[in-house]
Amino acid sequence: MKTILLLLLCISTTTYAEVYKWVDKDGKTHYGDRPSSSQAKEIKIQEPSSPSGPSKETRQNQKAIDDWLKARDIDREENNKKEAVLKQERARQKQACNELKIELADMEKGGVVWYDIDDKGQRRFYSDKEIAQQIEELRKTIKHNCR
Repeated sequence: MKTILLLLLCISTTTYAEVYKWVDKDGKTHYGDRPSSSQAKEIKIQEPSSPSGPSKETRQNQKAIDDWLKARDIDREENNKKEAVLKQERARQKQACNELKIELADMEKGGVVWYDIDDKGQRRFYSDKEIAQQIEELRKTIKHNCR
């Protein structure tokens, strides 16, 4: 990408590129091909007419472009990481919802004796009323958390 940009700068003496520079509310400097705020200032990039090499302004502009490209790549990488985390979270939530739905179906089906183990290691069997309450709680949880 950088090589192509340099070649384009060298091809014509009337080559221009529009790059905008601005500082956000946190004091971070940004570069872009479109102004994102009224404070954005356009940086003109033009090939110098002398064949002796790039001028100081051109080198500064190239550095600005390089900085912008680097910042863009960093932003893309951060966004990709955030997307990966969100994807994992969605998969985890979907799995949890599936487990809740299976448990609800089992409880609604009936014919199963439901119990807990108390502090003494003894079984404490659920009454029909407790099972109905558990079913209602599962329905509410699924409705609230699962789509």
